[in-house]
Amino acid sequence: MNRHFHQKLYKLAAGCMIAVQIYCPISAFAKTSSIITNKYPIVTKTESGTESLNSISTYLIDDRTYIKLRDIAEAFDFKIQWDHINKVVLLSLEEHNLNTTKNEVTKDTSPLQSTLTQQTVIVDGVEEVLSCYHINGYTYFSIRDIAALTNLEVIWDSESHTIRINKKSVNASTADETSKPETTDTSINENGKDILCNDNNLIYVPESKQYDSIEKYIKENIDPKFTISDFVITEYTSANTPSIHYLDIDYYLGDYKTNYGYQLTIVQESVKTIKCTGDRENIENLNIDKNKIPDISDAELWKKTLEENSYENCEIIDYDIVRYYNEKTAAFQADIVVNFVDPSGYHGSNRHTFVL
Repeated sequence: MNRHFHQKLYKLAAGCMIAVQIYCPISAFAKTSSIITNKYPIVTKTESGTESLNSISTYLIDDRTYIKLRDIAEAFDFKIQWDHINKVVLLSLEEHNLNTTKNEVTKDTSPLQSTLTQQTVIVDGVEEVLSCYHINGYTYFSIRDIAALTNLEVIWDSESHTIRINKKSVNASTADETSKPETTDTSINENGKDILCNDNNLIYVPESKQYDSIEKYIKENIDPKFTISDFVITEYTSANTPSIHYLDIDYYLGDYKTNYGYQLTIVQESVKTIKCTGDRENIENLNIDKNKIPDISDAELWKKTLEENSYENCEIIDYDIVRYYNEKTAAFQADIVVNFVDPSGYHGSNRHTFVL
């Protein structure tokens, strides 16, 4: 049985779904795409508390949130300029004009028209070509692509259905500083720990599968017990920004993904961040008998989905099966995500969760 996190079982239409994101293929030519206004609140932490960013326009395109780079710059006091001669965006991450009044921004309520294209952005001297959308005369970028280039963290709060964008704060603990090189910083967030690699000495060539340097780095700086062969590795490139590559290093119990693992963000072959999630000790203390790990096939899960849910009059576009171990409930679970078209022509997506 395939142990990878996502198992595409069959496909009748274009597009590929990874986790909760549906990625659009990049075309050499601009193309149009349908969009919807983002209904989820966006907030950020400030010195005075939590600040809402809901006065700005954000959109959902294929389950990805898009925002104007200028609005991010305004919110986090980055310096942004437009080089009209070279047609590039210049972005500096140093804080500036902290005492000046920020420009007033309002939501765009006009009819939506969008075009997929690409834009060169120079971030502190480093040139990146980002895919983006022109929407009603403004340029919108994927919020996660922006975060990867600006050292921001984007967190989806599933309980409050809120998107949180924060600057990654450096943990100045003396104990932590003595246990890691000066060329890394550590930021703590509610989902785990992020290691920020500042010296660009940790290099990985995408798809080379040469993981020795990564294993050595994690073993020396994060977890002395780390052995990369104990994990399942998934590599993928940002569909909207080809220069950004991701390496997911996940720990599995049989065919079931746990929340223990790492995600590396790689920009132009340099590892920029290592996101650490879960806890090794929690997994080791489970002492789960391998014979008690559910042995149910994908075909059986799909049959169960059809038996318990009504899709008789619908056209099934495709479906994904995601298996995981839920540490909060100490249960093995499977999510079946079904993409369909109902008799009225409505395109929908349902998630069915089974406790196994």
